[in-house]
Amino acid sequence: MFGWLKKLFRGEEVGFDLCWLIKKYEGCRLTAYKCPAGVWTIGWGTTIYMSGQRVREGDTITQEDADSLL
Repeated sequence: MFGWLKKLFRGEEVGFDLCWLIKKYEGCRLTAYKCPAGVWTIGWGTTIYMSGQRVREGDTITQEDADSLL
């Protein structure tokens, strides 16, 4: 039932279903904000960019960048 969750924890591609679920419940913000856990977050829930750099206060991204990070 939660095969996508197992894939996620193994670092595998999870596909459209998980992206849809994240988009439905996470929401997208193009300016960095602190999530309830106190972590700087951007886009669809990104906390660390592909470069390994953490999201910081004042960061902004485009919708295209947010979608590619998802």
